[in-house]
Amino acid sequence: SNPPRTPSDNDAIGFTSGANIEQCLKLDFVRDSIGAYQNPVVLNAQGQPAITLRSFEIPIAGIDVAGRMFAIFATDDNKQTGAPGEPGFSTRSVLAVSDDDGNTYHYLYDFSAPQCSLCNGAKFINAAIVSGTDGYLYFWGSQGGTGYRNSSVFLARKLASSMAQPGGMQYFTGLAKGAVTPNWSAAELDAVQLFQDVDGTPPTPNNCTGELGVDYNTFVQRWVMLYNCTDKTPANPSGIYMRFAQQPWGSWGAPQTIFNSQRDRGLCHFI
Repeated sequence: SNPPRTPSDNDAIGFTSGANIEQCLKLDFVRDSIGAYQNPVVLNAQGQPAITLRSFEIPIAGIDVAGRMFAIFATDDNKQTGAPGEPGFSTRSVLAVSDDDGNTYHYLYDFSAPQCSLCNGAKFINAAIVSGTDGYLYFWGSQGGTGYRNSSVFLARKLASSMAQPGGMQYFTGLAKGAVTPNWSAAELDAVQLFQDVDGTPPTPNNCTGELGVDYNTFVQRWVMLYNCTDKTPANPSGIYMRFAQQPWGSWGAPQTIFNSQRDRGLCHFI
């Protein structure tokens, strides 16, 4: 009862100091003054909550840059008053920073936002972040709102050194014909999908991405993407799909189903 909690506003952030995954890892949580799991809150400059964090308004992804914890939070559920069991999904994401090991988060700027409140259009609501070897942070994203789990996957990048400042995002707009060098735009609206999923027999184009995770795997020397997809074809039932690419913006090849259940969608964030 301290602080007051509601079932739809009760996230927690866990951590471990364990380094050997062959042993049982001890998971602890950021806690408040009485030892209860502390709900993350994104604060504005006046020390008040800058965003709502209710059902489907959640911490999405984070990364360490020069010792600072940057985190993307999704907010602005498009069905804020939806009936139980009929939630919507966030339509805006923001970037926040913590300088005290996740105890407090401070709003920096909107990371991906539509042109009007609670509208569709933002392409980086679900997101995965990876640090490149070229000084850039790379972001893969999918849409929220009514596009949740019906989205394409998009790519953007930003210099790690400017992560704390708004602006400077570059959105992938494709490759010139016959070229291998990617084209970038400063406008999120210009971002193009990295690949097309298909559904049915015969297969027809159908976007399906919701949650996703990406990392570079040194063993196969490829970028690896996991994402949940409800599409199904004779070759791939619905579930968690995996794709490979040699470059973040490269050809991501055909998907492979690695889990046959949408209930395993949380595994998208584990490579």
